[in-house]
Amino acid sequence: KLVKGAVPLCLTNCLLDFTNALSSILVKSRLMHIGYSYYESIGFLGKYKGLVFPIMYYPMIIIGSITSVIIPRMSTIISLGNEAYAKLLIKKVLYISLLIGIITMILYCTFAEEIGFFLYKRTDLNYMIKLTGLLAPLLYTSSSSSSILISMGKEQISFRNSFLQQGTLLIGLFIFTSIPAINIYGYVLALFLSNA
Repeated sequence: KLVKGAVPLCLTNCLLDFTNALSSILVKSRLMHIGYSYYESIGFLGKYKGLVFPIMYYPMIIIGSITSVIIPRMSTIISLGNEAYAKLLIKKVLYISLLIGIITMILYCTFAEEIGFFLYKRTDLNYMIKLTGLLAPLLYTSSSSSSILISMGKEQISFRNSFLQQGTLLIGLFIFTSIPAINIYGYVLALFLSNA
């Protein structure tokens, strides 16, 4: 049973690492395809994946802490057959994740310029920070949903969802970053579609 649960989790982590590496190569090549130079493409990618997107994961520390406490408890509750209390815990985790996501979205959309300057001493990241901030409620809720599935012993469903999610992300990146008017901002659209 331990191996049965561990294999999907291992495959999920491998899939995420593979998608992360492939997405960088894909985005760079699609940007070059629409006319950007190699260095411009790398610059765009560095700004988004290297500077802006990691900012999104700072509030995830809170969500990660909550799920690390809730998941063992939820597993125990489910094994005891108390489904009503388990459902209540699930609702609470999703509600807290959504609330943190909304607060993050408001802060990032309101103080994008200040955040970019405070963290990186740059003023050219405002629009990227605002757009990425809009994804916060969706990303945080999606992340919590995966943790909940694992706590319920549904690792295979979690892997299947991750596989579909990452596949959608790569397809979205291929399509949207190839549109000159969208370029690197296609990353935001692809993330939205893959987590919707």
